[in-house]
Amino acid sequence: MRYSDRPGPLSARAGAKKPGGSAAALEAHFGCAAPRLVMVGDRYLTDVLYGNRHGMLTLRPAPFAPARDGAVVRAARALEDALVRRWLRRGEAAPPHALLPAGAEARRGACAAFLRAAG
Repeated sequence: MRYSDRPGPLSARAGAKKPGGSAAALEAHFGCAAPRLVMVGDRYLTDVLYGNRHGMLTLRPAPFAPARDGAVVRAARALEDALVRRWLRRGEAAPPHALLPAGAEARRGACAAFLRAAG
């Protein structure tokens, strides 16, 4: 994983497979503890899981260009979405996170439910 040198919010950019590496490497680069970082990614089983396992706040936006996804990615997204719907039906809920204001946990939606179910 390489890190962006562009001005503005600090970000990590992947070269090949991502995300990867240890929380310690991220903390050293960004200069703060992992729970003070936000992981933004469009995949539950990679981006969200990685961020959650390292204590980061995770955000899952809609994919930018789903029409360009290959068959494997479409199948993986369908599986991820089905798992998250199942966990939500079972009552899984987002745990609180220090970066969210009080009462904001419910707005985290399916992303946060993934933390508890996959944790």
